[in-house]
Amino acid sequence: MVLAPCNECQKEVSTLAASCPNCGAPIQASETNPYSAAEVNVLLSQKKKTNHLLHLLLSIITGGLWLIVWWAIADSNTNKNRKIDEIIDDRLNPADDQNQVDEMAGISTAGVFAILFVVLVIAFVSLA
Repeated sequence: MVLAPCNECQKEVSTLAASCPNCGAPIQASETNPYSAAEVNVLLSQKKKTNHLLHLLLSIITGGLWLIVWWAIADSNTNKNRKIDEIIDDRLNPADDQNQVDEMAGISTAGVFAILFVVLVIAFVSLA
């Protein structure tokens, strides 16, 4: 549920409400958000989290080599989360620029480095 200030009393009111529960002022259709809370929750559920404990253990096991992959994954997750935050901001504030970010499916530079590192490690292990 998204909250917005009432035009009359400035109290926080759901954008889905027909009128303000505090003062009874009607909430105009132009004030309501065309995106539902469910859509925002779906976007929030797509945010990535980095499991730092797992990466720490893998870094210890590989003698620190996994630090490169750890950094690449954390950087990629940060970039994806930033894009999701921009989409949510655009949808919740339609007065702002209406640019839709369609780059979420793309692989970031950090992702390419992570893939390259894994390939190099596999090649090194197979040669040894």
